[in-house]
Amino acid sequence: MGDGTVSVKPDLDLLRGQKTVYPVFIDPSVGLGASEWTKLSSDGDKFWKFSEPKGVGRCGVADGFACSTGGYTDRMYFEFGAGKLAGKQVLDATFRAYETWSFNCTPYWVDLERTDNISEGTRWPGPKQLDQMGDRYVSAGRGDLCTEAPLVRWRP
Repeated sequence: MGDGTVSVKPDLDLLRGQKTVYPVFIDPSVGLGASEWTKLSSDGDKFWKFSEPKGVGRCGVADGFACSTGGYTDRMYFEFGAGKLAGKQVLDATFRAYETWSFNCTPYWVDLERTDNISEGTRWPGPKQLDQMGDRYVSAGRGDLCTEAPLVRWRP
């Protein structure tokens, strides 16, 4: 194999399986990775291209925990450079996010919204929301006090 080449070795059991429906498409996944990201808070905080874990949701009073400012809402925004997809036909795309901790075990709705672009100058309430792409009813809980953190997956 040389630079710029790709070798694909399909699973023969999959190709010969009784439930296999032809044509079968073998297409490698393309991870875009966020080119820009930020977290905005209704209390005015902003975290451009943060590197440490951040959260989303509403902070109020939950199970004895209280927010220092009396409550606020946090939102995260991610922008993906699609240069790798130039000239390609995209049939399916998946956005994955993990909830790793919450104030309690009670699930809440988390929405995935398509928005206008972001920049370092983006401030609360954030860019214009264009449409909702998905939602999930989840709670990771507080460490070992609830079930294991679930994968939150949206599929448009």
